[in-house]
Amino acid sequence: KHSYQELYSADRTHFELLTEHTKIALDRRTGRLDCYCVNGQSLIGKDGMRLVLCQDNEDSWGMNDYVVNHYVEEFRLATPEEAAAIAGVKKPLSPVNVIENGDVRAVIEVIALCRHSWTVMQWIWPKLGGPLELRMRVFSDETDTLFKLRIPGTMNGDVHYLGQDAFGTAELDMDGTEQVSQQWVA
Repeated sequence: KHSYQELYSADRTHFELLTEHTKIALDRRTGRLDCYCVNGQSLIGKDGMRLVLCQDNEDSWGMNDYVVNHYVEEFRLATPEEAAAIAGVKKPLSPVNVIENGDVRAVIEVIALCRHSWTVMQWIWPKLGGPLELRMRVFSDETDTLFKLRIPGTMNGDVHYLGQDAFGTAELDMDGTEQVSQQWVA
């Protein structure tokens, strides 16, 4: 039997997983994934991954504006009372929880809010190798607002940005314009 206790960092501020090739850490105080190292190379920059709201307009096809970087606000962790209401339970609930911890993977759930919207993010951490996965449900009650998952990178040099398209894999632009992919990006 595995205990979520084994995922605590020494100072108990993070959930943390160390494998032969990776180190993953999620800050329990902010809900942000702020460490993802593969073979000793950090892939996430300062402030970690976070969901933000950007001012948008009604041009859903991006025919007039291809760059949407006017950040309005970012999601914050739910309070225990807000997390309980979202999860549909009566007792206060921590907004950052280990919901699965076994031999193959650990799953950390984060509940966050911003203005009139909320999200439930599930981070799937592989213990035997494989990619880090994020499953996210967003419940939006916003108008003229774009949701962005900010992933500050640390890589320089020969970097390629790929995404799934209708016929396989497409190389995406890294010039700040909006990019579209289907189920994954790499």
